[in-house]
Amino acid sequence: IKFLNSTELGDEYENDMFVGDINNGRIYRFELNEDRTDLELDGVLADRVANNATELSSVIFGTGFRSISDIEVEPDGHLYILLYGPGKIMKIAPAEEQDDDDD
Repeated sequence: IKFLNSTELGDEYENDMFVGDINNGRIYRFELNEDRTDLELDGVLADRVANNATELSSVIFGTGFRSISDIEVEPDGHLYILLYGPGKIMKIAPAEEQDDDDD
């Protein structure tokens, strides 16, 4: 679990909570209430239970990462994930920034 204290992913993600899933290789994103004491859950997750994959999909931020064992926010303000097994570190950045990194 990591709280993103940065706007590097975009203003809408600042101070949100990100959770890595070691079993399914997903990153989940949860918005917090204004005083950051509770999750902002509505709709099918208002009861705080994902009863099926469809309900869970509303909080999935990213998929296909294999086994996520750690999430960190580095000084550059980006999220980085550590993948268990391959021992790989991946930077999470907006798509346009990822394209720039490929040049």
